[in-house]
Parts: sequence; C-alpha cells; structure tokens
Amino acid sequence: MDLYQGQVVRLLQGRKDKLWVYGKDPVAVAQKWKEAGARRLHVVDLDGAFEGEPRQLHWVRRIVESTGLALQLGGGIRSEWAVEQALESGARWILLGTVAAENPSLAAQIVRRFGSDRIGVALDARKERVVTRGWVQRSQRTVMGLALELRAAGIERFLYTDTSVDGTLGGPDMEGIEKLVGSVGGLWMASGGIGGLEDLRKLARVGGLYGVVVGRALYEERLDLREALSLEGVR
Repeated sequence: MDLYQGQVVRLLQGRKDKLWVYGKDPVAVAQKWKEAGARRLHVVDLDGAFEGEPRQLHWVRRIVESTGLALQLGGGIRSEWAVEQALESGARWILLGTVAAENPSLAAQIVRRFGSDRIGVALDARKERVVTRGWVQRSQRTVMGLALELRAAGIERFLYTDTSVDGTLGGPDMEGIEKLVGSVGGLWMASGGIGGLEDLRKLARVGGLYGVVVGRALYEERLDLREALSLEGVR
C-alpha cells in the first residue's frame, strides 16, 4: 500500500506524473485487505521517499491500531532516528533503501542495532542498476554487487523491485529475482509487475523467496487476495 499525501496510490514505474488514486482513507483500505484475508501489509511512504525522512507515520500508527495487521514499512528511512520513529509508530519490519545504497556501513550498523529479524533492505533497480531517492537517481552500482556487499555485512532480508515493470501488470523480473536469490542467499521478497495468479505461481517456485508484494493487481481486481493466499508457497 503506497501512501502519498494521505492517499492510497500506485505509481507507474515510480513516476509521480503517472499516478492512480485507490483510496482517500488508508485505514479503510487496510481494513478491506484484512477482511479479505491479509495478515501482513507492506506500506511505502512515498512522501518520505521523495523528501528523505518519514512523513506518513501517523497513518502507520492508525493502521496498526485499527487493524492489528503486521506492517512492513519503507520510504525515507535513512537514519537510526527514523528507524526508531518508524518502530515506535507500530511497524513490525523496516526496509532501508537509499541509505543502504549510499552508505552500506550505516545500513549494516542499523541492522546490528535493531536486529536482522526486523530490518531489511529494499533493492530497487532499473536495467540492473540501483535507483535511489524515490527512484529518481540512478546509481552506477549494480543491484547484484550491492546485494553481495550487504549480505557480507550481515544483512539477511531483501526486497527486490525491478522499477521498469512496477505498476505495469506485465509480469515480474523472473531472471533478476532468480539470479539474486541464487547468488546472494538470505531471505528475499519480490515486487513489481505482478499481474495475476500465474505470476504468483512462478514466484512460488523460486527457492529462497519467502514473500511477494502485490499492489495494482489487487486494486484493479485482476487478482483475488483469498485465492492468492490459498496458493501453496504464497505468503
């Protein structure tokens, strides 16, 4: 669930000029997913991602208090202070993004302090290069190189998104996911491009993948959450 200016939205390939609004009450949308069978909720603070520090923590708190869902949060979390604030708001898991690409040693320090069971890294890529700061800056670092460096530093949990397919419903980057999971190890989640059950079936067959983030396909009813959760190997 992507939050932008207090609304539930989806961006096409991370572009603010290609935005769909799916709800004006984040708590109501979260409750809808809970009633459909969700136990976990992935939330991205898009304002935070663009501005560099969390902006939607009040909504995180309200969602957790109202629904009791286990919430994973990313977007604009680039310091130990920001991690503290996010955890205090009720998030169970935190994903670091830009800070992990620009300052891997700080990311490793944050993971050591708060625990690898609660802190992971979101690896966002375009044409195998890492993108940061709300996906607007393209790094010279490869996603594979950064993942290997972070794994060697003790980071265990990763979320991989190929931004070129995010929001397109055209299918995930299976080749990229399989390479990362097979070469880096650790625990991986996949995101971006998922358009239906067949995509989930393919992902469920990737060993080492423990979760999938789905957005637009659910909002546009191309995928039924209860049916998706009934698939073997899908969480």
